[in-house]
Amino acid sequence: MFNAAGFTICPLCLEELSGQGFFSRMAQPEGRDVPDLTVTQLNLFHIQELRCGVLNHRPYNLGWGHHHCNVVVKDSGIIATLEWMLRVLNRNVAEGHLPAASNSGN
Repeated sequence: MFNAAGFTICPLCLEELSGQGFFSRMAQPEGRDVPDLTVTQLNLFHIQELRCGVLNHRPYNLGWGHHHCNVVVKDSGIIATLEWMLRVLNRNVAEGHLPAASNSGN
């Protein structure tokens, strides 16, 4: 996945990726750390989720993405995850937990 400028981006959040993410190990929760953790901030990400009976476990269906974004998408797929996230955000705005026109993160 590339943006218009040709930079590699995460398939879910569309943030530009840095090569440093391949070397930065994920933080471990206190008390649950293991000495041989090899999960880095970036990992391979299926663009279209894997499905039984569909031959989409191919190199063209892979991209680099954030470990956290990949965990959020899991087997649901990017579009279904974005639709779910929008419903969650809308409910939180409706309940007053977030401002309606939040620009945080931009």
